[in-house]
Amino acid sequence: MDIGSNVGLSINLTKKSEDHEEFKGIVVEALQLCGGFELSDLFPSFNLLNVISPVRPKMERLQKRAKDNGEYHQGA
Repeated sequence: MDIGSNVGLSINLTKKSEDHEEFKGIVVEALQLCGGFELSDLFPSFNLLNVISPVRPKMERLQKRAKDNGEYHQGA
């Protein structure tokens, strides 16, 4: 293997490792959000609780981060 291949391979592996850590962070954060108690879980038919829940915007941000991370891998 020549030096160019070694450099390219190490850069590729480093980027995958960083993305893997990002993905793990997203999963851990999502599990923490899903594991907590929400009043809207107790009264699911009361839609106002779903709208004012502080979890919803956090989950939407996590979804966007996961989607951005996935699109990067599809493009690579």
